[in-house]
Amino acid sequence: MEILSIMNGAADPEIREKIKRFALLKGFLTWTPETGPGKAGAPHKTVLAITDMEGAEVYKRDMERLYKKECPGAILFSREKAIRYPEKNRELAAICISCSLSFQTFQKILFGNIQEDVMKNRRYCFGKLQMEKKQHLLIEEGRELKIGPYEFDVLFFLLEHMGRAVSREEINKILPQRKREGGRNVDTHIKNLRRRLDLNDVILSVRSVGYRIDDERFYQKMMEKQE
Repeated sequence: MEILSIMNGAADPEIREKIKRFALLKGFLTWTPETGPGKAGAPHKTVLAITDMEGAEVYKRDMERLYKKECPGAILFSREKAIRYPEKNRELAAICISCSLSFQTFQKILFGNIQEDVMKNRRYCFGKLQMEKKQHLLIEEGRELKIGPYEFDVLFFLLEHMGRAVSREEINKILPQRKREGGRNVDTHIKNLRRRLDLNDVILSVRSVGYRIDDERFYQKMMEKQE
C-alpha cells in the first residue's frame, strides 16, 4: 500500500510546524520543497500541497508542477490579506483558506480534497511508525513489530480518535464477539500496547471512562523516534 504525502510549502515557520504536526497525527508523510520526500520505506504519492501566501510565491514552480499532476493545493491567507490577493494564485490551488490554521481546518482541507477510499486504503505514516489496517502490519524504522491482531485494532481505533477519550465499551465493540470480556480484556490490550510500544505516557487512562491517546505526547514521541 502507498503512503500518502503532503507537500508542506509554508514559508512561515509556525504554520509549517503546524502542518507537519497535524499531518503526522492523521497518518501522512510531509516533505518540503527544500528536502523532498526522502525515503519513506514504502511507495508514496503526494496528494495535497499546502502553503501560505508567502510560500505560494517562493514555491510557485513546485505548486504548479504538482497541480498539473492533478494534486490539489491549498493556500492559507491571513484574514487581513485574504480579500486583496486571492485570485492571482487560483491557478495553483483548489482552495484558498482565509483563517488561522487549526486541526479542524486542516481536516476539512484533507477530507474536502482527498477521496474517502484513497484515505482509507493507504499505509498510515505516523513518523517512523507505519500501519496497514487490512494486513495488521505495524512497522517501526523499517522493522516489523509483532503485536496481537486485537491489540493492533485497539491501537488503530485509539489513533483514529486521537485526543478523544473512548470508553471501554466503544473499544470492546471493535473486537470479535467471542473476545468481548468486559473492561478487563480491554485493559489487558492497553497494558500490552503500553509495554511493547513504549507508550506509557501516551496512552492515558481516563477515570470512569476509558482511555485516550494524548496527541501532543504522541507527536513528541514520534518525533523523538526520528531524531
